[in-house]
This record gives sequence, C-alpha cells and structure tokens, in this order.
Amino acid sequence: MSKMTLCKVVFFLPLTQAYTYKVPSSLVSRIHVGARVVASLGSRRHWGVVVALGGEDREDLKEVEGLLD
Repeated sequence: MSKMTLCKVVFFLPLTQAYTYKVPSSLVSRIHVGARVVASLGSRRHWGVVVALGGEDREDLKEVEGLLD
C-alpha cells in the first residue's frame, strides 16, 4: 500500500468521535487543521472540520470530497 495522506474530521452532528479520511492528491497541499471539508458519512454528504492530520490507514477509508475554505 502506498503512503497516503490522512486527516481526522469532526462533523456538526451528535457524534462522539472524529472520522479518518484519505486526502486526495489534489488537496494534499491545501488541507490543514481547521479547514472545512465535504465528506461522505454513511450514505450522505456532510461538511466537517479537519481536527488532525494523520491517522491509521485502512483499505475501507473514504476520501475527502472537497475543500470549502
């Protein structure tokens, strides 16, 4: 598995944890802690905030879909 940039995202929903997402290569140079992003959570798209970079890579991780800032 190649080295992938990951980020942890929190959503403004009644959830108790941050979720880890892959960062697509087109966003790697622009993503940062505090950035607002769009990502799938379940079957819906939500916006959230990046609270950390890094995390444990797994095959089942989804990608951040876009950057709002």
